Amino acid sequence: MNSSSISTVPWREMFLGKFLRMKLRKVEKPNESYLRLGVRSHGKGIFTTTVIDPDTVAMSHLFKVHTGDLIVSITFAWEGAIAMVTAEGDGALVSHRFPTYIFDKSKVLPEYFQYLMLSRRFFYDLGLISPGGAGRNRVMSKQDFLKLKVQIPPIPEERKIADILFTWDEAIARTERLIAVLKARKKGFLQRLLTGQVRFPGFSQSDATQEIKYGAIPAD
Repeated sequence: MNSSSISTVPWREMFLGKFLRMKLRKVEKPNESYLRLGVRSHGKGIFTTTVIDPDTVAMSHLFKVHTGDLIVSITFAWEGAIAMVTAEGDGALVSHRFPTYIFDKSKVLPEYFQYLMLSRRFFYDLGLISPGGAGRNRVMSKQDFLKLKVQIPPIPEERKIADILFTWDEAIARTERLIAVLKARKKGFLQRLLTGQVRFPGFSQSDATQEIKYGAIPAD
């Protein structure tokens, strides 16, 4: 590697509050069906569902999220329920238990942070600021969340790291899709093979249907 391509600028230890700002877009609960967003645990991203009957939701106000927001479930932060909002969830609504944050991109790139937040250390820190018992009794402190510290490289280095990790993710996704296709083909081939739809050279259909009387089968 060319030594000139290696950054000499040191990494910085930063509070999340130095580059994240809470952004709450409060709206009245819709009178008609609406899209609701949730956050999967263990860094598995977001999911959406449609609320058909808003009357089943007790809250009178909700909060709108947009693509690029960082969103946390304060109820399950200890379990790694943190994600970046993708286009799938743009405009969806959440309750007060899902605070959203926007980035100061002059300090930290969202593309870099989305990998940093999936580290074991970060999940551990989320657990530390979520005191209490198990399950719903462990609620993350929003104040302490912004006081968490992370190591941040210079912006050009952030971009390179994010690009490398994204390339790996794409390669893994392509491999997984290929494996899924091959498994489906194998299943189809086995079905055809075991039902006689596919025959090996040297075997005829009559071989497969040859009738043998019970008494002609030798005993052990």
